[in-house]
Amino acid sequence: MPISQAQFNAFHRIDRELFTVLTIVLCRDPLEALQVMALWLWLEKYNLKSIINRMRILPGTIICALVEETGKCLSVLNNEPLAAGGFEIPLLELLLDRTISIEFFQQNRAKFVKGICHMMLSVCQRAFPEITQKAVEMNMAQRNAPTLREEEKKGLFITFSRGHPVPEQALQNYLNVTYGENAVESLTMQQVEANAQPLYAKVVFQNKTTVENILQGRSLVKFVVEENSVWARKLVPSRE
Repeated sequence: MPISQAQFNAFHRIDRELFTVLTIVLCRDPLEALQVMALWLWLEKYNLKSIINRMRILPGTIICALVEETGKCLSVLNNEPLAAGGFEIPLLELLLDRTISIEFFQQNRAKFVKGICHMMLSVCQRAFPEITQKAVEMNMAQRNAPTLREEEKKGLFITFSRGHPVPEQALQNYLNVTYGENAVESLTMQQVEANAQPLYAKVVFQNKTTVENILQGRSLVKFVVEENSVWARKLVPSRE
């Protein structure tokens, strides 16, 4: 007995929710979002972890950062050159709870390409068509690029490695010492339960030139605070 569209949508409810967040809430490009979702679905099947359900409840800034990291994986699979910053995917590694090298995707390219195509045809094209159409129509109606708020121009999104905590004061001291006294305007760590480790933070500097000096044209930079690796990238623009 064939599965109805309503039944199919219900089975993929969580996938549809995340795709809606990507395209409607965060205004990501629908074609990009389809490719990213297909890879996430395959990684979930390949890694046997419910990463889609975990992603669905993450803040938009982290989801966008995961999209950027996934784009690097897709570039490797498509034999495309990587953008500045190299193959650093700390958030995906945290989500999958494993270290992933560029060689992992290179050595398993055929398997991943086949898996992504399968997910695109068997899930994405059937589960997301009306969401994709809505996103395309919304993009056509909002051709203007997103406006960067002043805070976002001066901000960085910081991520930490699981099991390697960086205290808030230590991070702030490092940034102020390295980039100028009182360089940090505000520092907001992830809100977690007692004894849990924050995995990300948002830093806003007094001056946007500090962000430019840190990134030096790269999309992602790594530095070390108290012998622990810390990754920094620009804050994702918000739509007004």
